[in-house]
Amino acid sequence: MTESWKQVVINPDASLRQALQVIDASAMQIALVVNPDNRLLGTITDGDIRRALLRGDDMDITVDKIMNPNP
Repeated sequence: MTESWKQVVINPDASLRQALQVIDASAMQIALVVNPDNRLLGTITDGDIRRALLRGDDMDITVDKIMNPNP
């Protein structure tokens, strides 16, 4: 259980579609955006994705465009 956060790690150039798949597959309902050194860059939730889609963003944009950089 202590390693369960690793299931929700994505890189900043993952697409919204990939982030949604990670969030949907996890009980945590969040994705952690990290750099190659596993340093936290931000978070993304289904609410962030929903707001991006309502703004007209495409499912193929990268998560670094909509992530919360100050979680």
